[in-house]
Amino acid sequence: MKLEKFSVTGSRLTGAAVEGSLSVSLYKIDAPQNAGYSNFGELLRKKLPQFGGGVGTINEAFGNGGSGQGTISLRNLPLSRTLFLLNGRRTNADINLIPTTAIDSVEVLNDGASAIYGSEAVAGVVNVKLKRDYEGGEFKARYANTTDTDVGETRFGLVWGARLNGKTSLTVSVEHAERNLLMTPDREVSTPSGDSVSATSNPGLLTPNSTAAQRLAANATIAGDAGHVAGVTNVNVLVPLRWFVDTSGAALTAASQVPAGFNPAVFLTLPSSMSVTARNTARDAQEAALNAGLPASSPVRYGPNKVLLPGLAAGYPFGYYTYAYRPAESTAITFAFDHEISENLSFFSNVLLSRNESSNALAPSPLSGRTVPTTNYWYGQVFPAAAAAGNSFGYGYRPSELGPRITYNKFEDIEITAGFKGTFAEKWNYEVAYMRNELKVVSTQTGGVLSAVYNSALAGTTAATAFNPFSFTPLFSTTSPGNPDALISTFRGSASETDRFVTNQVDANVGGEVFDLPAGPIAVSVGAEYRKETEDDLPDSSLQTGAVFPFNIVSPFSGAREIVSYYTELNVPVVKSFSVGLAGRVEDYSDAGNTGLKPRVSFRWEPLSKELTIRGSWAQGFVAPSLTALDAGSPSQSFNEIFNPVTGIRTQATAGTIEIGNAGLQPGESDSYLIGAVYSPKVVKGLTVGINYYRIDETNIPFTSDQYIVNQWFAAGPTNAANPFGPTAAPSAQNPLGAQVEMNVDGSIRQVRNVGPINSGDRHTDGLDFFGSYYVPTTAVGDFTFDISATKVLNFEQENFPGAGSIDYLGYYWPDGSALGNFGFPIWKGSTSLTWKKNSYLASVSYNYVDGYTEINDDTDPTDDNKVGSYSTVDVRLGYTLPWVDAQLTVGVNNVTDVQPPFIASSFENQYDRAIGDIRGRVYFVELSKKF
Repeated sequence: MKLEKFSVTGSRLTGAAVEGSLSVSLYKIDAPQNAGYSNFGELLRKKLPQFGGGVGTINEAFGNGGSGQGTISLRNLPLSRTLFLLNGRRTNADINLIPTTAIDSVEVLNDGASAIYGSEAVAGVVNVKLKRDYEGGEFKARYANTTDTDVGETRFGLVWGARLNGKTSLTVSVEHAERNLLMTPDREVSTPSGDSVSATSNPGLLTPNSTAAQRLAANATIAGDAGHVAGVTNVNVLVPLRWFVDTSGAALTAASQVPAGFNPAVFLTLPSSMSVTARNTARDAQEAALNAGLPASSPVRYGPNKVLLPGLAAGYPFGYYTYAYRPAESTAITFAFDHEISENLSFFSNVLLSRNESSNALAPSPLSGRTVPTTNYWYGQVFPAAAAAGNSFGYGYRPSELGPRITYNKFEDIEITAGFKGTFAEKWNYEVAYMRNELKVVSTQTGGVLSAVYNSALAGTTAATAFNPFSFTPLFSTTSPGNPDALISTFRGSASETDRFVTNQVDANVGGEVFDLPAGPIAVSVGAEYRKETEDDLPDSSLQTGAVFPFNIVSPFSGAREIVSYYTELNVPVVKSFSVGLAGRVEDYSDAGNTGLKPRVSFRWEPLSKELTIRGSWAQGFVAPSLTALDAGSPSQSFNEIFNPVTGIRTQATAGTIEIGNAGLQPGESDSYLIGAVYSPKVVKGLTVGINYYRIDETNIPFTSDQYIVNQWFAAGPTNAANPFGPTAAPSAQNPLGAQVEMNVDGSIRQVRNVGPINSGDRHTDGLDFFGSYYVPTTAVGDFTFDISATKVLNFEQENFPGAGSIDYLGYYWPDGSALGNFGFPIWKGSTSLTWKKNSYLASVSYNYVDGYTEINDDTDPTDDNKVGSYSTVDVRLGYTLPWVDAQLTVGVNNVTDVQPPFIASSFENQYDRAIGDIRGRVYFVELSKKF
């Protein structure tokens, strides 16, 4: 079979025209120092300093907030700024759908390439190349586990290839992998502590609702109650005292169980001019005073709730139910087929069939915002006076009896590419291909509560039909002392959702040498691409109607668009040592419009022949809005934590956030710069060192934030009837989407509506990449290879809305609720490795480093911030070729010193930075590879 010209990620040109002109990091999966990782995503997270940290990274540690997929994002930027390719074409697959056994190499382009590939190639491109034209076979097996033996992993793979008649090549790979789960309390750093609790708990928290007569008697104001007495201004508010059942494993069923004098419907009458914070302080003091008068054995207490476990604040320790590391099972098959039809024409095809299943667990459902009405049978039995007075109760409760909520995620991907390629006129080549990629994602959520059934039971009028809210089920118990299993089982609900993403693409390009200049030939490539993207999201009826609580409401969605692209690339050798590259691309979206010409200009200068190369590029890029981002007609619900500037408390809105799309959304724009040098001195053979400076400026970024909306609402005045961010506000220049923040009477946030993306943000980041390698072959004691790579980020700033002020993220970990919250932005990240090989033996040791940063606990009080230490791990590999079976045996340990990721108090769920750290700790592995 003819030897093909090679191509490099980031260019459509082939051969010498592109060699050395681009900054591309190459990772060979079979290299000794790269063995032993769970998947190539973990490999890149340790070895590639541009990856890890910042937003956009999802891995196996993402239970809540993840779906079982694995993603790569470069330069600390969101995921949509890194283009992910499979065999040079964009794909719907993710890390966990691509079998490691089938991978030949991973190429990472370190600068922008929208002129070459289109949308998303802003921070760089990651291209996974699968094996093809393979001869023979290889069987691989891997087992790994922690030294605590609690996260076992197995992987078996087979790759086989053959050539027939010198014209046909077939390569096939098969892989199956499984991984166990790790619970959050199984590691010290993630064990819930302090305030890692939820206010919605078991026992439930009850707060009385005042009656109209009570408000009138106190001359108190409440929503809809103003002006009880003509001519009298309401000057007071009623603040309810909270209470809960304080007898573990028991339930109240009769009034005789309640201490004399305990009143479940107690209110403080306070001036309306008093701040909410002052009211809460007065409430806390009154609750403590009343508790002091109760007997020590009292089964009821006033206050926010009880402490359920030592070392924790009052509330529900949700982390004891969650996964810190997701269990998974995956199977994948790949095919690569090539057939030479004639000397100048070949047929090629690639097939990927892959499935990945994983799950995640969360604590029992938080049933907040519920009401215990006066009709509840048990209410009348235990507190007959309060029931007769007409006081209902606000009620927050977690049904421990139902157990955790478990979500099962299944990804199924089918990708088929087929085409023809060939040569003509000696120096010209062409390729035309069709690709279809279909990704199906099925998510099933269990452990929910049927809202209507539960509400009906809360209003039940008989002992058989009424839910007893005065019951306390101990943690991890599945039996309620006050409610029969038969009643509890009627609440149990589940929900499912199916997403389908389909891409059909036809592309064609032709390239070659136009004519020769004194310094060499001008190389050119031109091409066109047609792509149709469809997305269908079908939630079941329970998700559409909100019938199962607390699962977010999801609207069905179906969308499609067509994209037509034209691109060209040119390389001009000005003189022997200096060449200039030009590229441009135009894309026309059927929904988002024409992007205009996106250019890239690059140069390559070799002032010292074969020793020093200086290269640079400037490129404009864009990120097209997603189909769902453009859809304003399918609102969805989420329960993000929001800092309430009125109460000073960060919590979820009681009715959640309602998110919508924006049909007028435009692509985000970018300018990317890179200049660098690579030096390979002839006097030190085998040595290569280099440095890159990069800069990325983004404008017109689509930005969505319920927290920003709440901040703007507060700045415009909570009592301002004309507040442009208020609950009935019309769309305006300040707030294009209208009607947003609605409050409860106690100052908490009820709901934030119409939260959608707006082209309003700017972002700037720049930094330095350092890299080097030194290969010392054939010494008396063996061959040595030394590799090092590091990135120092110089700036990372973002302004969300014009006039909002630029936020400096670099060197900080911002809490959940911030625009780029729940992720750290380290200044330094790097890795170095030393590998030795002699005859049948090899050894490799790697050191991986992530710089520390500052945790922002309260962005209004810098003195409340915490210093987060650096994170360093050491990985070791030992290899030996078994002579009697001619098989390669590799054993090793990742994180030899069992370092735990640094503690971060505000981290979402697991108290460390999941994008950077590995919660498993020390992991040993054994790999066996046999070629035949």
